Amino acid sequence: MEHLEQAAALGVRAFEGHIHLRLAITFEHKLRCFERALSHAAYTTSEEGYLGSTKRQARLTRRLAESRA
Repeated sequence: MEHLEQAAALGVRAFEGHIHLRLAITFEHKLRCFERALSHAAYTTSEEGYLGSTKRQARLTRRLAESRA
């Protein structure tokens, strides 16, 4: 997973959206780290479209708030 984050940080343009989407999914579903998932979800529009990305970000924002309550 560190390799994916390093690639995202380097801005590998051809795969950037895909890398961020995979990281968002991994942090949300496998690691349940909603804050880090949300930080990657902001860059997934090119991969899942505006609506999909917006829905993901809204869900993660809600889940993050619930986890802090």
